[in-house]
Amino acid sequence: MIKGLTEVNKIFKVDPNVKFEYYEKNRPLSEVKIKELQNSLEESNLLNINPIIVRKVKVNGVVVYKIVDGQHRNEAAI
Repeated sequence: MIKGLTEVNKIFKVDPNVKFEYYEKNRPLSEVKIKELQNSLEESNLLNINPIIVRKVKVNGVVVYKIVDGQHRNEAAI
């Protein structure tokens, strides 16, 4: 570890059966954008450089994972 730096995030590979929820205020999903990203992921998978950001939250007492950034990338990857 480099002096003065603290680890704050980790990257995980998620089982395909895990489902994420989206925030209602996120922009609507675009099928065109998803298709563009699918093609991009096939050419060069850069999800390790530009990962999908999720947040663990409680909804009605149940823990769920909501996508903060990357809902189109998530749809393209599944």
